[in-house]
Amino acid sequence: MDDPLISQLLSPAEHVYGESDLVLMKKAYINEKAAPELLEYQSDLLARLQDQVHNQEDTVANTDSSDAEGSLVRAIWRLELARAKHLLRAYLRTRLHKLERHVTAVLDDPGMQAHLSPLELQYAKDYFIKTGLHLKDAVTAHLPEEFNSLVRQSNVSEGHDMLSAPDLDAHVFVRVLEDRGAINLDPEGDDVVELNKDDLYVIRYQPIRELLKDKWVELV
Repeated sequence: MDDPLISQLLSPAEHVYGESDLVLMKKAYINEKAAPELLEYQSDLLARLQDQVHNQEDTVANTDSSDAEGSLVRAIWRLELARAKHLLRAYLRTRLHKLERHVTAVLDDPGMQAHLSPLELQYAKDYFIKTGLHLKDAVTAHLPEEFNSLVRQSNVSEGHDMLSAPDLDAHVFVRVLEDRGAINLDPEGDDVVELNKDDLYVIRYQPIRELLKDKWVELV
């Protein structure tokens, strides 16, 4: 087992990327997919994984595959590269899908905008402008003036009452990562639940929103 190529076969994910980053990326993707709102963009994690992918692409290209061992190692590294790239794409696609669905609400809320990367924010603005122009031409241009807003039902509406906002009261599956004790799920009532490590719950998203942010729980 002194051959460095053979040693890399024993744990390719750990040698190629660092297992923790792949695990963290998988968890970030699952959390993003399950949460009704856009979560905070994982800029540092994505930057690390993207750098590792680029470096490993160079390594794979320069790996000698003239013998059986080198060919096998190169094939496994390619599989790991495909796995990492798929995870990155899935994470970004999930965020774009949610961004398009709630673009008006996101652009109307500075707090939501803070969860976006600079490229996502620019995409949201461009998407809103282009879809807005299309809707104005196809729909609102044919309506009376008092009903031609894209964000209000009518000119007499108070505030932006046509925004497609995330449903923070949606139920999600939650795994508790650390003992948290009793939390009140309803500030106006006494709906208290005990959160113990490794417990699984189906629970409203709003009460566990901050716990997810602080990594006390994860979505599944």
